[in-house]
Amino acid sequence: MQVHSTWQCRQGLRLLHVSIAVLCLCTNSLAQAVPPAALSDEALEERFWDCDALATVAALPSDEGVQCVLWTDELKQRRFDGDFVRMLDWWQEHKAEQHARRLEPSEPD
Repeated sequence: MQVHSTWQCRQGLRLLHVSIAVLCLCTNSLAQAVPPAALSDEALEERFWDCDALATVAALPSDEGVQCVLWTDELKQRRFDGDFVRMLDWWQEHKAEQHARRLEPSEPD
């Protein structure tokens, strides 16, 4: 019988939580292929952050990747007047918070 350290168990649980979060992201927003122009500004931003967080932990299937690119481009046009540098600054400022919201396990109620 192999004995695992507490650290190894926590890392395993963290990986499981991230995997579940990724599955939820896929089934909730990415699976809903909505044209970017049909989304409100808020919904478009949510889709962008879902894509961004998911792409940091898993390879996106090509159809979802294409959808993410379309949503990202629409967000850049609408919110930043096409200015990539402004969008990059905004992304760097908000990335940690947005990824934590999507990927960190939540505490049970």
